[in-house]
Amino acid sequence: MYSSHTLLHLGVLIVVVVASQMLDDCLSSNRKYTMNVVLLEDNTYQWSRRYVQAAVERAIEEDRKINIANKLNFSLTANYNGFNTTVYNRQGCGSSTCEGIAILKLLHSKNEVGCIMLGPSCTYATFQLVDEEIGLSLSIPIISAGSFGLSCDYKPKLTRLLPPARKISDFFLNFMNASFTFKPIWHHVYVYKKSNATEDCFWYINALEAPSANFASGSDREMLRGEEALEDALKSSERHSNIFILCGTSEDIISIKEKTKIPEDVMFILLDIYNPEYYVNSTSSPGMEDVLVVTLPQRNYDYNSNLPYNDTINDYVAGYHDGALLFGKVLRERMLSKQRNEKSPAFPSNTTPFGNVSFNGMGGHYVLDEYGDRDVNFSLIYTSATTGQYKTLFVFDTSLNETIVIDTNPSLHWKEGKLPGDEQNEQDKPGGLSMQDYIVIILSLSMVVVTAIALIFYRQNRKERLMQKKWSHINSQLIGPLDEKEVSLKIDEDKRKDSLYHIHRGCYDKKPVILKELKHTDGNFTENQKIELNTVIHHHQQDVYSGFFQKLRNFSI
Repeated sequence: MYSSHTLLHLGVLIVVVVASQMLDDCLSSNRKYTMNVVLLEDNTYQWSRRYVQAAVERAIEEDRKINIANKLNFSLTANYNGFNTTVYNRQGCGSSTCEGIAILKLLHSKNEVGCIMLGPSCTYATFQLVDEEIGLSLSIPIISAGSFGLSCDYKPKLTRLLPPARKISDFFLNFMNASFTFKPIWHHVYVYKKSNATEDCFWYINALEAPSANFASGSDREMLRGEEALEDALKSSERHSNIFILCGTSEDIISIKEKTKIPEDVMFILLDIYNPEYYVNSTSSPGMEDVLVVTLPQRNYDYNSNLPYNDTINDYVAGYHDGALLFGKVLRERMLSKQRNEKSPAFPSNTTPFGNVSFNGMGGHYVLDEYGDRDVNFSLIYTSATTGQYKTLFVFDTSLNETIVIDTNPSLHWKEGKLPGDEQNEQDKPGGLSMQDYIVIILSLSMVVVTAIALIFYRQNRKERLMQKKWSHINSQLIGPLDEKEVSLKIDEDKRKDSLYHIHRGCYDKKPVILKELKHTDGNFTENQKIELNTVIHHHQQDVYSGFFQKLRNFSI
């Protein structure tokens, strides 16, 4: 425990020293511009230049006032470089791979490289700048409001002011394994991947999809690629899970419900990270009853308000604004440190200068981890079944990977007022059987088995009764002497001579019978006796009645 704390403090010390070296170089170089702002200029993305430039200028002015209050005669400056992708078949971030490198080369040729690069937000563009194998050998750090992809994780000199995809993946892994009175542990989930996803949604879902990433190896997730796959999963009687993860807006939920009937035990987890609407209008939208929304906490800006530059603010614009404030804060602290003649030892510059920093900005309170990535408290919002209002159910702290319960007595839409389990209950399946059905089936099968056994015994007993009837016992008093004058038995003389037994004759029920001597007194025929008796019957063709006659010895008819 002690060694881990020691390493943590050493890491913070190295970050401070690296930041000091970078800032000392910037302050001593007397550069024309301190910030190079790089962004899209196609006016379709939320971080296009027409949204960003006014916000950055506002941050520069705010920083200047803070410097004056600290008696520092220094102001930030910026130049703006955009790339237009409208000439490409695939527009936007998908075509930005080489644009960031081209801009940086142009800045080098003009000798206008500043102390930091503010942007780009596109993962493809940023990756080409920061990758150690194929990227450029950067001499300045990058502060990005975006660059969400896993490929940009743990890159030296890259700071991300919006939660990267790694934080989303870690959130789901930990949240799924959390257990509360109204939330079971989940192992199985669906992940829905739209074809027209925004930049953030594309990389967030990509982190859940990547086979080599933590989420794929730590959960049993099944990907749904396209609307048809989603509809089939919702209609299936053998669903992989009741939990459906998707990234988008409430309009996506409504669109899904217009096409498919949603089973009662299904729950959607909607990643709508950069939509502050849930705090502005607390009345839930129709169709959001079975949805758990994951979004950022309350911001410090007014959504849909008229700002001085007459444009709508959003988290990306706030990220550029707050990136300028972050750079100004760190630069100011270094200048004040130099005034106090505080020196730091030299260390290799191999990490971001903005790691382990916290500050306040337009986007709220920022906490950056040791890699310069933002940690947040994700809000998990549900629709109250009693009031129809949005309410915060959980808060997830990405710095601790901990789920915190906010509403301890929620009014949830699902059965028993609890979040549904990940696996489908048998009675909830179309055509499925309830517990009562299983009881009836088991009892019915038991009755069938008992009846079958009874019939088997009945048949066996019936056979025995027939045998007993065939070989029935006759009282010896009913056997009388045979009148030789009335009946004459014609027996072959040769057979008679060959017989080992003396044949006795008698009369029973006015009919002649042949009496067979028995060697036993228990009234049971042996197999040999039965064969001999049948032989007699076969030869004489008489009506024979089985029985017992006992005088001095036992006889059988």
